[in-house]
Amino acid sequence: MKDFQKDQADEPKSTHGGARPGAGRKPGSTNKISAQAIIDSLEHHLGIPYEDQLALNYLDALQHNDRTLRASYDRLFLGKIVADKVDVNVSESADALASKQAAFAEAIAQITGIRKEQ
Repeated sequence: MKDFQKDQADEPKSTHGGARPGAGRKPGSTNKISAQAIIDSLEHHLGIPYEDQLALNYLDALQHNDRTLRASYDRLFLGKIVADKVDVNVSESADALASKQAAFAEAIAQITGIRKEQ
């Protein structure tokens, strides 16, 4: 066994994997560009709010009967509207909760073979 360990110690270490000097993100490096930074820059250069520019581009697609572009805008707007308007309110009565607990207990009893004494 000692011979095997001695042979391993004599072999040069692999250069695959592990920490390397100088690797990783450098201190003080900047973050990736955010979507908000892009929108702010567009608004600055266009001189109008980004939402207004989207509306103008959509009107242009409608006026030029560009169905592909219009469909893209429709999906964009619909996705945003639906994402903003979805609000799910889940409430359960005490009876529904008790029913679920009983069904869960029954399923566990069937799996484990343990029955609750009634």
